[in-house]
Amino acid sequence: MKKGKYLLVFVEEAVLNKNYFGYVAGRIEVWTQDENYNIGEIRFLTLRKNKSWWRFHKKYNGQWVNKATFIRIAKTIRKEFV
Repeated sequence: MKKGKYLLVFVEEAVLNKNYFGYVAGRIEVWTQDENYNIGEIRFLTLRKNKSWWRFHKKYNGQWVNKATFIRIAKTIRKEFV
C-alpha cells in the first residue's frame, strides 16, 4: 500500500555527447494514482561515479512520497545533481 501522494520513477537516458562521458543523465517521472500519465518530471545529470547519487537513487526510486518530501527531493536534485 502506498504511503504518499507521488510515485517517483527514475529513468536513465543515454548520454551521447562525448563531453559528458562518465556521466549519468535522465529524468525522474512523477506519478499519482489518479492519472494515467506522469504529471511531471525532474531532470538530472551527474557523474556516474558520484556515490551520493546512487544512494539517493536507491532510497527514492519506486517510492511513494508526500508533498513535503517531493519538494525537498526536487530541491536536492537542482542543488546537487544538475
